[in-house]
Amino acid sequence: MKFSRQFDQMDCGPACVRMVASYYGKDYPLSYLRSLAHLTREGVSVAGIRDSLTAIGMNSATFEMSLEQLYTDCPLPAILYWDQNHFVVLEKLKGQSAQKARYKIANPAFGKQWFSAEELCRHWSNGGKGIVVAVEPNKDFYQKTAIKERHSLRDFARKYILPYKAQLTEVFHPLISAI
Repeated sequence: MKFSRQFDQMDCGPACVRMVASYYGKDYPLSYLRSLAHLTREGVSVAGIRDSLTAIGMNSATFEMSLEQLYTDCPLPAILYWDQNHFVVLEKLKGQSAQKARYKIANPAFGKQWFSAEELCRHWSNGGKGIVVAVEPNKDFYQKTAIKERHSLRDFARKYILPYKAQLTEVFHPLISAI
């Protein structure tokens, strides 16, 4: 699975979708997945993640499950709701039982890390259960062509210049007026 880093606090959901899609062989631009996920100032919801998964041809279902259920029943990779405000991907697990296993988490904010069951539960579980978005590709996933990322001057300006329009005006207006 190819790791995808989030660019800002609101990108964790789309970054997780991108990682799951890469596991199955498709690489989508983060900007495209953001447009599918209904991002708000607070970030993305489970519904937004599921909508973006559906749009790229993947089936998904949301479950609340215990660590034991996660260990025995959950297909991997899966998206986990983390620290009550973030999303990560559970990529793989190793071990003889749920309590003794090590869990490999791809966190779009920090990278890939292994967690013990206790550490995983501290971040994922709330009252003994946690939220999981289970994912699998459907026939549409393999028939769709992944969108290529476009890099245009307009996109660059929209992303890096327009947010600072007022500050740039303050800097350049006196310079232009002096000419």
